Amino acid sequence: MFTTYAKWPIERFSLSGEIETYEGRSFCPVCGSRLFNLHEDDVEVRIGSLDAAPTGLMPQQEGWVIRREHWLQPIGGVPQFNKDPTR
Repeated sequence: MFTTYAKWPIERFSLSGEIETYEGRSFCPVCGSRLFNLHEDDVEVRIGSLDAAPTGLMPQQEGWVIRREHWLQPIGGVPQFNKDPTR
């Protein structure tokens, strides 16, 4: 239901291990879990895919609110976007 990701500048991003990529979306070739999305300037890393995820992160924006369930409240104080705010 929720996807939490953080953006890293492409020049600060590195990885090790095997991945598969389809249309910019990278995933684990063993289990199929989505890992990150590669873009020209940045990488959207799915926080749940990290062994040691950073803590204390606060939302900076909320995307795809057009699909929000009627019973979910908006995240207060952050920009809201009907679709993907960056693409």
